[in-house]
Amino acid sequence: MIAALLILMTLTGVTPLTPEQRAELALDDPAEQLEGPGLGALLGNILTWQDQPTDETGVVAPDYDALLADPLAHRGKLCLVQGRFAGRARRYRLSGGIHPWFGDALTEWVLLVKDDPEEVAVVYFLDPNGSMKAPPVGTEVQAVARFYKVWADLDQEGNPTRYLTFVAREANVAGQRVLSTPITMTNMLILLVVMGLIYFNIRMVIRSKRRSDQDSTTNPAYAMLSDPTQEDPAKALERLADRRHDS
Repeated sequence: MIAALLILMTLTGVTPLTPEQRAELALDDPAEQLEGPGLGALLGNILTWQDQPTDETGVVAPDYDALLADPLAHRGKLCLVQGRFAGRARRYRLSGGIHPWFGDALTEWVLLVKDDPEEVAVVYFLDPNGSMKAPPVGTEVQAVARFYKVWADLDQEGNPTRYLTFVAREANVAGQRVLSTPITMTNMLILLVVMGLIYFNIRMVIRSKRRSDQDSTTNPAYAMLSDPTQEDPAKALERLADRRHDS
């Protein structure tokens, strides 16, 4: 496992989806539910990103109409989501509770990506500590993200709406990188090393105690004191003195 982590640490940029993640993304799920099998696959993938490409080479803006028409066919697609911050930012609590690597909530930003007709994209960022600060309304935002699904929900006026949802690691706000603080593979490796050192120290203490116990049980004095069949040394010396006196 440590070898695999070291290999992942040498990777830069966006990590490709694994066959297992692609299989999870191929599973259809209800549009009314945001969380599905594909969300965990995308979060697991983005967690392994070591750094986002700074020039977005090979990453293009998505065809939003195509995503709406056939979302399952495009699930997991790498996209450059660009738009203006629409003023909605919140923490989305995951129903599965606290995950050991990305916490119990995601940071949600809504971006206006098209004006005519209006279209918004909902981007979820890995942000365990909730450290990402929302920009002012209308600020230009970019995010390299993977497309997740079309989510059927209600808008702020209570009207049924279909939202395009994406999962990302960080945002570019008005030309400045806004980073979240997910537990990266580097942090995971440090955690494993610390756990290994703790385990090693515990083993050394146990081994030292066993060696001490073994040494004490092989000591002749200890054996004489602990063995009920052995004569008391004081009585033995007294008997020896009596014999010399008699002689």
